[in-house]
Amino acid sequence: MKTAASEATLLATASEALALYDTIQKAFGAPGDHGYSTPEGKALFAIYEYLAALDKAARDVASPALPGAALSADIDIEAAAKLAVEGEPS
Repeated sequence: MKTAASEATLLATASEALALYDTIQKAFGAPGDHGYSTPEGKALFAIYEYLAALDKAARDVASPALPGAALSADIDIEAAAKLAVEGEPS
């Protein structure tokens, strides 16, 4: 069952996880930098694939709260989480 709290939790978790993307990429680069068939390349690919799926899930949740969010690469996940919990400002 979808609730505002579960949506807010997803958005907050996504925001935290996606913030790690830059850190991981700066430290380890792209999967191809190591070779896609190496353990390092496979691990990075799996991490980036997971983060992409998490980002998509967060965008799908944020979309009803923020019209046009699914079409924008600049979704403010934190604002969407706050909106999911607090609702529209009066």
